[in-house]
Amino acid sequence: MSAQMTIERCLRYIAEITSTLSSSHQAERVLHLVVDRLVRIYQCQTGAVITINPRTEYLQMTNACGISLTFAKQFHRTINMGAVANLIWTGRVVMIHDAATEPEKAEELKLEHPFSSCICIPLTINHRTTGYLHLDSLQSYAFNNNDLLILTTFAQLAAIALDRARLYDEVLRLERIDHESGLEKYSFFIERLQELIERALRFNETMGLIFFDIDNYKDIVNTYGYEQSLKFIKEFGTLIRRSIRPIDLASRFGTDEFIILHPNTPTSVVLDQAEQIRKLVADTTFTDKNIHTTISIGVGIYPHDGSDVQTLMINAKNAVIEAQRSGRNMVYYSRRPTYISTR
Repeated sequence: MSAQMTIERCLRYIAEITSTLSSSHQAERVLHLVVDRLVRIYQCQTGAVITINPRTEYLQMTNACGISLTFAKQFHRTINMGAVANLIWTGRVVMIHDAATEPEKAEELKLEHPFSSCICIPLTINHRTTGYLHLDSLQSYAFNNNDLLILTTFAQLAAIALDRARLYDEVLRLERIDHESGLEKYSFFIERLQELIERALRFNETMGLIFFDIDNYKDIVNTYGYEQSLKFIKEFGTLIRRSIRPIDLASRFGTDEFIILHPNTPTSVVLDQAEQIRKLVADTTFTDKNIHTTISIGVGIYPHDGSDVQTLMINAKNAVIEAQRSGRNMVYYSRRPTYISTR
């Protein structure tokens, strides 16, 4: 293929990728196009997008061509010394013209299959390298410096796609969060509750709804003022979030009302968790003003207290009212003969 035809083909592919990039926040399609089109242009054995997992800081395979699904899923490498670490820290391209002359570097860069030549191009956005684009070939000298403009352009498109997806996920997460408490917004909570009720129906599961009200919130506002009440709500939400399991959901229902959902959880565990939260709140002081509060808790259990969202919510809220009538700072569950309280 002539140089002119190669350039025209690259421009066509770039136009295809940018069109996809502009119309979607999802990175998967763009990464697939980047890898697939470069593999076609350079007749590569392997093409892959390797990214840094921000939680573990290990390398992971985000997209690949010429790699088995098993290898891609199991790919999990540290960033130590060597060529990959140098690429990540400096943002410089790593190129091997002939693996036979650089066996150690070739072994480090090898993915599933040995190669004769290889190039790794950093994925950089805002001067930060988040991974790299890997291409290798069974032919020696399959890549050279004349290819860098094309390869870095494709790599930059992949980096932009990954960053757009990250930003979109972050915005979506923030939209789901009540900014004052740090807990999930009620509208999203209800959607999830409906989904979990449908699942519980299919799999014959039990789950619990813990509804609670801050007993003296109006006094807190009147005594300490609006700014301190905001600090209080923030710390209160953090306390609740840290006291539940990863599978549980917590939401702010109203100004001083909160709700926790325990999916696929026995009644006894839900009641124990409710009591633990009641005691934890009672034993905690909030903000630098040492604000003290208690909560009144009502419990509703699916399906015993309702097989739909509305009925379950009503019964849980009625249980809160019973806890408040009975003196506050306690847990009430209508199907249990006694109140739960260790005051």
